Amino acid sequence: MKLSWDWHELNLPRCAFGELGLKCTACLQGPCRVNPFSEKEQHGVCGRTKDSMIAENFSRFIISGLDDFVIDLEDLDLYKKTHSLLTWLNGGLNLPIEELLKETMELSGLVISAASKNSFKQKIENNKVAKSDDFVVVILGKIPQDKLDLLTVKENTKVYSMLNEFPYQNVYPLVNYGNQEFIFEKGIPVLLVLGPGCSMPNIVKLAEKYSIPYKYHYDLTEDYLRELDESTSRERDLSKIESIDTLFNKPNLEMLKNQKIALLTGCNNIRQTHDEEIYQTVDYLLENNYLILISGCAALSVAKYFKEHQDKIFYLGSCYETAKFLELTRKIENPKELIAIFSEVSQPRITSLALGIAQYNIPTYILTKLLPIPSQSGVSKILTKLNKNLLINYEGNDIKSFLKL
Repeated sequence: MKLSWDWHELNLPRCAFGELGLKCTACLQGPCRVNPFSEKEQHGVCGRTKDSMIAENFSRFIISGLDDFVIDLEDLDLYKKTHSLLTWLNGGLNLPIEELLKETMELSGLVISAASKNSFKQKIENNKVAKSDDFVVVILGKIPQDKLDLLTVKENTKVYSMLNEFPYQNVYPLVNYGNQEFIFEKGIPVLLVLGPGCSMPNIVKLAEKYSIPYKYHYDLTEDYLRELDESTSRERDLSKIESIDTLFNKPNLEMLKNQKIALLTGCNNIRQTHDEEIYQTVDYLLENNYLILISGCAALSVAKYFKEHQDKIFYLGSCYETAKFLELTRKIENPKELIAIFSEVSQPRITSLALGIAQYNIPTYILTKLLPIPSQSGVSKILTKLNKNLLINYEGNDIKSFLKL
């Protein structure tokens, strides 16, 4: 069975046009691509210019990352603003690049600010510690409340989230984005329930290989769970499951005042050495006396290596709850410094969060050098002009020279 690293190697070399954002699939006349080294003026079939391609691709990527928040917030004005921007993008024109990026960045700021005040109502009755004979369910992605409720109809059911991506109360994550495949080798789940989230497509094949039943959330029924419970042997080794909430406390406002504070969040990116960038960043922040708020899949990476720093590292929550950083910053008394760092970024949602947070005068660093925006393009210059707080490591500089703490 091939893992993500295998698929990564099979895809080498990468499509250089896609890597630079110079490939367009907006219609069926293409796909079109523009050679960045050509001295001739080039356009797509419809007349799109190089920078227009890059900017429109980036805008669509950011909007797709905001979708989860917009839907969850049920805010009609935000929905209308999002739909209006998408309609503009679908108009088939060479859009004014600076105005498009300005609209995209402003939308991300509005959505993330609203999400920072969200109470995240979804919850499940669940105990932290699982026993070897418990009916252990692992969910991947966000599933509706009525389906969460189904999972706890039977006594001794314990529910875990595979990734640290959604804010289920009392549902604790097991692994981060880059190593989600290994949960199956351990035989932990009695059942895998799938919803929309940061899943790798070979998850289903791995579940089949290790004979772990799976259901998409819309197919989940009480009858199915009853039948599965009656037919399944549940003995398994759960001794290695450790809740991140037992490792790091939630941030305390009194403790944060008059301090240098850094948000550290992100994914994992198969194109980078697993956890290396996150490890180096935390080490550098601690060396410079920052208190660190961790969230998302990056929080699970931090938990592997820095358990002894409980007085310096605090757990903000899931990927989705990263937005709460904005609300928290409004309440901290006289912070010496506030920064946000997004490391090993790979998904639209976390990139959208970075843009949203940068809108509120917080220096926001995206360490991943893999955004499809060439550093020498007009688009990168416009992004810098629109918001000097958004700092992207286009050149792949080492962490210390890029952050310059």
